[in-house]
Amino acid sequence: MKINGIPLHDLHLHTGLSMCSRDKGATPETYAPIAAKNGVELIGISDHIWDIRIKLPMDINFTSNCFEHQLQHFNDCARVQHGVKIKYSAEVEYFCGMLGIHESSAALLDYVLVAPCHFHAGPRALPEEYKNHEGVAYYLTKTFDEVCENPLTQAVAHPFDPMIFSYGDDLRKIYELVGWDRFAQSLQKCKDHNISFEINFSLSAARGTPLFNETYLKLFKLAKEIGCKFHFGTDAHSRQALTN
Repeated sequence: MKINGIPLHDLHLHTGLSMCSRDKGATPETYAPIAAKNGVELIGISDHIWDIRIKLPMDINFTSNCFEHQLQHFNDCARVQHGVKIKYSAEVEYFCGMLGIHESSAALLDYVLVAPCHFHAGPRALPEEYKNHEGVAYYLTKTFDEVCENPLTQAVAHPFDPMIFSYGDDLRKIYELVGWDRFAQSLQKCKDHNISFEINFSLSAARGTPLFNETYLKLFKLAKEIGCKFHFGTDAHSRQALTN
């Protein structure tokens, strides 16, 4: 299936190798037939990683997925299954101002997808003193800009979804504090560095709700006006999530 000549795709899928996945049967082999059934021509596997060669400048007990294990698993998979093309990526963490992948590892991937705002991941992602509306608003654009400026970044996962606090009034307040002019500055940086902006189907504000329309939908429209390029990502962590 194509939309305006672009193959329908999903470039943000997690297998059972992601620690947050509860579906150990989620693999490229089991995702491909689900994608094919729904007219998706291309999928991208993007499990969470932090490259062990990148040392965090903090004393934090952080266990991450083994990049080498993921790579071997993918190398054993056929690149086309059920008529669906399969690309291999990783959802790379961004902590303490550091991108969690070595350039030699990045060179082995089809593309590098970076998560700039996993603020729920503790002080490595968001310092304690910034765990308030004003702090999150500041860090949303700060980390996004830094990720866009990193030469290894090719795509950004679930942009400007803070993943902290409850949503609703909290999300509205954070977006108000950032302001649309500041969002536009970050989006211009995204365009200038040729970074792909993700249209993510698991954003915390449900599609079609007033909250979604006031925040994410308005953000997508602004990104389009500025000239950003986009990719689709369900962020599915299981076969059932992808089916849904």
